[in-house]
Amino acid sequence: MIKYLSRVGILSALGASVLVTTINVAPAHAEMFIINAQDPSDTIDVYNSSNLPRPDEGEHTNEQNSIACDTAGNCVMIGMRSGGLELSAGSFDANGVYTTGPAGFGPQPNDNIQGACMPFKLQQGAGGKVIATRAAADGVAPPRWLSNNDGQNYRNYHHTNMQTLDATAGNLRALVSWNYQENGGNSERYIQVVDQNCQTVTLGGNLPTLNTSENSRRIMAKNNDDCSGRQSGGGSDIFVHPDGKIDYVSYELCNGNGRDDGWYNHITLTPSGNGYTVVKDGDESINSQEERGRGKCSLVDLEANDGIPDHAVCTYTKGNNQPQRQGVWVALVNLESDDEVWNEELADDKRFYNGQLKTDAMRIKHTMLENGDAFVTFNYHWGYNQQNNGGQNRKGGFAVQEVAAILELTTNPNVGFNVKKMADVTGPMTAAAIDGAHLVQTDCTFGQGADTMEGACFLSGSFNDSTRGAELFNVAYDAAANDFVWLGSESIQAPLADQLYSNLAGNNPNNQGRNYADCIETPNPFMNNAGPTQGIAKLNLCGLAGKATTGYNPGGQYKPDFVLEIFTTMTAEPQGGANPPAPPSGEVLPETDPKDNKNPGGQPGNATPVNSGCSSTTGFGFALLLLTLGLGATRRRQAN
Repeated sequence: MIKYLSRVGILSALGASVLVTTINVAPAHAEMFIINAQDPSDTIDVYNSSNLPRPDEGEHTNEQNSIACDTAGNCVMIGMRSGGLELSAGSFDANGVYTTGPAGFGPQPNDNIQGACMPFKLQQGAGGKVIATRAAADGVAPPRWLSNNDGQNYRNYHHTNMQTLDATAGNLRALVSWNYQENGGNSERYIQVVDQNCQTVTLGGNLPTLNTSENSRRIMAKNNDDCSGRQSGGGSDIFVHPDGKIDYVSYELCNGNGRDDGWYNHITLTPSGNGYTVVKDGDESINSQEERGRGKCSLVDLEANDGIPDHAVCTYTKGNNQPQRQGVWVALVNLESDDEVWNEELADDKRFYNGQLKTDAMRIKHTMLENGDAFVTFNYHWGYNQQNNGGQNRKGGFAVQEVAAILELTTNPNVGFNVKKMADVTGPMTAAAIDGAHLVQTDCTFGQGADTMEGACFLSGSFNDSTRGAELFNVAYDAAANDFVWLGSESIQAPLADQLYSNLAGNNPNNQGRNYADCIETPNPFMNNAGPTQGIAKLNLCGLAGKATTGYNPGGQYKPDFVLEIFTTMTAEPQGGANPPAPPSGEVLPETDPKDNKNPGGQPGNATPVNSGCSSTTGFGFALLLLTLGLGATRRRQAN
């Protein structure tokens, strides 16, 4: 049994008991490594504090990186990159200052921003701790460019995301997906497949190619809509069949002046020689009222229970407005026919704040547990008069309540899903200074050896600058007790610039975030070796972009590095016994329209609002801001 110190508290809003813990979650090892530092010669429109907000396309920076690894620790990181690639690994001196490698940096990318791929390798260092290396002596190949595009507004390789297709030791294959907008056209989504040396493999089939990007294939495009918007950590999932065939499903936000829908997308990749043949199987609109929902689709096995997925479960927010006002939804798509089987609303309670302004359920995310349940989170968002206020250089509101739920999926179209557990998590998350919008929600396994629990880790960045590390909030699900186990929060070393990134770097209007991050859970190559990760089956890796050396410098450069954070989620012995901090004081939101018939675990009701806007100076600072809803945008926004 996992050891933790707990107390049972009653959240009156839920009408059910919730297990609240005060465990001290201490990673066995948490360390930051720079995979590719900023190029000091990349001085295009270097940020200066006297010029805020930044104009559209006022800066070109490194951001939106994603990672993949095989079982031996051979890994690659991809991202959109400005400036030359760092050709050899740098090092930290005795004062902790990062210095570039002797080979320096390669040439600048064409048209300011291109897709970069950077190999690295996990190893054990002193004391058995897990480290990352880019040294050629360790068999790591140099970084390389994957594209040479020349698009509109420098949108040459954005919203990058990766998934591991083949994790066999020494045979890494990772699918890279990304957006590109040609001059005068719409943003479209493409894929490439890279190996551990960042070499692309051949992709066959009849999907369109992009000659300026190696071995690429287009997987999503719509007339007069920009595709495809993503949530941090991506919105897709893959499954590798025993015969090597691969199913890839994704939720594609296509926003603009066309249909403006959210799409279920299904492609298959079949091994062919050293590459794959790509076929598009499904392209189904599952959300006719899409604006900024940034949904996700995952593969699930519901029928034969044979371990082979037969459906895709998709979660998304509905509404043709900002903020979206038609609730959070769950849909199920049959993988064989690629037809939607059912969709249901999970939550759309309208609540009043300050006696007049309603809140709306939105920004839903999910991860899948091994038993097939979906671990879902969403929030209730309050908008300033429910109008766009971007012209005032402010976001249109903030989150006032965070909710977590466990959904048991069913193929019965009259039921859809059962809510096994739903809880108000506003207090613990705000106390941990966790933002509810730009969270990266990723699978996490807590414990050691046979004593483990599944759950989720939530990564939140800095809303003021990148001098502080990102913050992790850890939640396990105790299936036997049908309870969430709050494992507390912890800071990690790696920086993650968030809210002000668009002001500092341009491109997105006003205070809207754009620096997406990615975290994965990957097999630990050193599980059986002596050291702090012995007995830990999986490592957690986060790819982040932030200024890892000097942090935010108002008078100088704000070019972020590509950084890697390695951490584990093993639980430590409890230290002390303090109760969890209470939520902040404020007006209680009255509950309306309870859906007790849908929710045996209790519908979240009263919650304490977090009185923090985009320029908050409260004790919780940047807690629970909704950053990517595009309130300052015109109706036509680029899918970024």
